[in-house]
Amino acid sequence: MNYDLIAHTDIFEDFSVEGIRQIIACSGAFVKDYQKGQTVFQEDEKPEYIFLLLTGKVLVTKNYFSGRRTIFFEIHEKEVFGILIQHREEETYWYDASAVTDCRVLAIPWKFLFQICPKSCSYHSTLIKNMFTVQADSCVSQMKKLHILSGPTVEAKAAYLMFELADENGELDFKMNREELADFLGVTRPSLSRSLMNLKKDGYIDIYKSKAKILDYEGLEHICYK
Repeated sequence: MNYDLIAHTDIFEDFSVEGIRQIIACSGAFVKDYQKGQTVFQEDEKPEYIFLLLTGKVLVTKNYFSGRRTIFFEIHEKEVFGILIQHREEETYWYDASAVTDCRVLAIPWKFLFQICPKSCSYHSTLIKNMFTVQADSCVSQMKKLHILSGPTVEAKAAYLMFELADENGELDFKMNREELADFLGVTRPSLSRSLMNLKKDGYIDIYKSKAKILDYEGLEHICYK
């Protein structure tokens, strides 16, 4: 297990390697490998674990009977996912999490957070404190996505997303292919490709594959409010 990697995650902030070892031993946490395309958890399963992605990439999605898919979040290395608390016996996930690449995941039982640590260690309280931070960050991420999806057109949604992802130089990497990006924005792939090309043709952005650069901030902002 890569303890140095785990130590550089939000959920294990301020932990020593020994502290991580102790929490894993006390909680009954375990590491599991998933192959590309394999499901980490799926809709209607009870949320029993907090998941920390150690390597690979995971998509959190909602899949419909028609075959249509909506991407909620893209999970990258060192990020926490599956943070739905089972506060009622009938509580279940209403979305899926699937490995986009081969993945390694640390699963921590939820129940550990709501019981007294048998060793009465300080690490237990630190983990709980860190989980509040992770939950707060998750709420902010959800608010940002709602803001992005509030765009009245496909161009506006894409513009909001680019403003969110761009660095100080206006450069960004979507880190998704076009199909994933369309599912994330809740639009069709042809509509997204056409909209991005229109934004490029009109001089608002430059784009190549998954990378883009904002060329006209004011003009692109105007697109958001058309």
